Amino acid sequence: KPIGPVPFGFKMGWIVVKSTSSAKVVSSVGIRSPRTASWQEGIDRAYNAGLVFVSPPINDWVSVVGERLMQRNGRSSVEVISKEVVSLSSMFGEAQGFASHRVIEYHQRMLAKNGRLLRCFAYIGETGELWANTGSLTDAERRLRFFSLPQEQWQPNEQDVMAVASGWSFDPTLLTATSGSASLGVLGEL
Repeated sequence: KPIGPVPFGFKMGWIVVKSTSSAKVVSSVGIRSPRTASWQEGIDRAYNAGLVFVSPPINDWVSVVGERLMQRNGRSSVEVISKEVVSLSSMFGEAQGFASHRVIEYHQRMLAKNGRLLRCFAYIGETGELWANTGSLTDAERRLRFFSLPQEQWQPNEQDVMAVASGWSFDPTLLTATSGSASLGVLGEL
């Protein structure tokens, strides 16, 4: 039985695409072995089974949620994800990529419109490495306190990722069963 949205975001990677069609997003990202799933099952399986969940739309945004969208293997993995975000933005007008992992303090966000990467930030606090910081700060990022400090004093955290997500589209950690319709999404492999 379909139930409404459930929260996600911490210790996870996700892309949001400006769209009202989950089916179009599913075909664009190349989900293998797709099957319908409720929000609860989709998010649970994204966290615990290495699968990807493509959500029903929330305020004209479709989410693609899965750990594979949070590759923490250096700058090259950030480039792989950013290329996917750019590709989706060329098809749908806008796409954003996010990731958060508190254990190693990995924080990632990307914004692309019409096939152009406008902003990309990736930081791993465990080593203090800045893997990406391209494009102009957005209004949502300017409100983050750490950007006013010298880079060697930066200490971004997972709440910063959610604050930017909220400013760009929506904060997935705040989703509730009443945030959207009780529709089914699609679960599969990426």
